[in-house]
Amino acid sequence: MWRDCYLLGVDSIDNQHIEMFKIIDELIKDIDMDFEGCKKENYKNAVKFMREFSQSHFLYEEKYQKSINYSGIEEHKKEHIKFINALDEHEKNLIESDYNISDVKRFAGMLTSWLIYHVMGTDQKMAGKNIEIEKRCCDDLNDCFYYAIENTFKIMFNSEITDKIKLNIEKDGLLGDIFVSVGIIGDLRGNVVFGYSSDFALNIFKAMTMMDKDEIDDMVCSAMAEISNIIIGNSTIKLSDLNYTCDISTPLVTVSNYNADFMNLFQLRAIKLDTIFGDVSYCIAI
Repeated sequence: MWRDCYLLGVDSIDNQHIEMFKIIDELIKDIDMDFEGCKKENYKNAVKFMREFSQSHFLYEEKYQKSINYSGIEEHKKEHIKFINALDEHEKNLIESDYNISDVKRFAGMLTSWLIYHVMGTDQKMAGKNIEIEKRCCDDLNDCFYYAIENTFKIMFNSEITDKIKLNIEKDGLLGDIFVSVGIIGDLRGNVVFGYSSDFALNIFKAMTMMDKDEIDDMVCSAMAEISNIIIGNSTIKLSDLNYTCDISTPLVTVSNYNADFMNLFQLRAIKLDTIFGDVSYCIAI
């Protein structure tokens, strides 16, 4: 999973990142080889390592940031806290389910997406090496969400959006095979629903892990949910351009040709995006 583009140029931190990627890589390989639920101890050890190592790693990063008088340290700390809380929640679920393989897959999918974005986005800023993203003020809600998607894809995958098409929800529904709904709370209330094609989800998973998957599973869905979470988190930052203060709720995931349960969320602000990985659609219902 490790790529040299993840390097910050700070050897001590880079070595710690390499270790974290190694553990996730081993976890995913264990999951793929586990057909009889025989690797429970490996899963327990991976969760324990990730929780304990993350805490010590984050403290080290924050100490380094103080030593260089990094101006973004407080925002960086907030991301660390959110991740530790997410780890705690996943560990609780895993213990309650006795490390059910579906829950382990969801844990691995979240870890993969979160770590890649954090290293390529937040940590690169700390090292002054983040990918150049065009910064602009957003004029309306649509622009805020589109900018967040564009920004996230660029940071995580160095990928551009190649086309943007308005959808007629009433006629076509929301396109996709995996649907992720992320709630918006605060000054604005509602949902943003993403529809990811199978091609997009599987190609993105391969881009992140260097592993081929033949079909969508809980790990792929969890990775897409975390990417959606990251996108909407970024959109709430851009919404501040419009003087809105917002937060997000836990993403909800469903897999189907089209989930009619989401219909009551839909409005006409729906877009289909083409990328080199496949198609992504999203609908803003706020």
